[in-house]
Amino acid sequence: MLRVREVTTHHVGDEAGVRIFQSSASAATAFGFGGPHHYSVVTAKPGSDVLEVDQALGVIRFQHGHPASVGRNGVTIEALIAICHDRLKMFQSGPYESAYNETAIMHLERAIEALKDRTRERESLIPGDRIKLDDLTK
Repeated sequence: MLRVREVTTHHVGDEAGVRIFQSSASAATAFGFGGPHHYSVVTAKPGSDVLEVDQALGVIRFQHGHPASVGRNGVTIEALIAICHDRLKMFQSGPYESAYNETAIMHLERAIEALKDRTRERESLIPGDRIKLDDLTK
C-alpha cells in the first residue's frame, strides 16, 4: 500500500507555496530501516483536498547504504545542511544580512558537527561489535 506523507515544518503561517512529499510502501521493508530515500518538492494549488501540482521543483534522493558497500547513490543529510549553510553565508555577505540568518548558521554548524560525531562514533566500532537496531535508525 502506497502511503504519502507531507512535510510541513518549513511552513510559515498558513502559506504552503512549496510543498514536500515523502511516499513509501513501508518504511521498514521498502526502504530499509533508515526510512525513505527520496522526497518530492513541488508547488501546488492551495485550498483543495486534492493535490494539484503546479510545478515539480525537484526530487531529493538520499544515500541508501554505506558508500563503501553500495557506492554513492544519493545525497547525505550533511551535504544538504552544507548547502543551506553556504546559502545563508552568502546572504550574510550581501544585502540580506540579518541576525536571524546568523542564528540559523550557528545551528546548522552545530547540526553538521553532531552528525559528524555520529559518523565518527560508528566508524570507531570494532568490526564484530553488536549494534542495536535502534542505534542504526537514529
